[in-house]
Amino acid sequence: MRLKKLLLCTLAGLLCLSMTSCAAVVAGGAGAAAAYTYISGWLGRDYDASLADAYQASLDALEKNKLKVVEKNREMASATIKAESAEQTYWIKLESKGEKLTNVAVRSGLIGDESASKKLHRDIEANL
Repeated sequence: MRLKKLLLCTLAGLLCLSMTSCAAVVAGGAGAAAAYTYISGWLGRDYDASLADAYQASLDALEKNKLKVVEKNREMASATIKAESAEQTYWIKLESKGEKLTNVAVRSGLIGDESASKKLHRDIEANL
């Protein structure tokens, strides 16, 4: 009986510890939403701009960097752009999150080049 009580208390304590660490991770993740997110080679960020404005700013950023646009597709609430240089391929995905809020995700190269993606994001922001 005493062993069961000890085991139950230990499990309850571990459960409490695991729940508090999850809360810290969730709270930390919420603060990062305003900045960049880097997931599986895609560097994403929200802009206070319409889809049309963010799309044009993305095209202008690619042109500024002398990247050749090889595919582009724009729909009502999303858009995609594919561009190439001699060294690598670039993809840009845009998703409208509201009238004046658009998420732009950039992937540079097959495995993702974070610094090249950040450069494009800086140029997109400068064009808005």
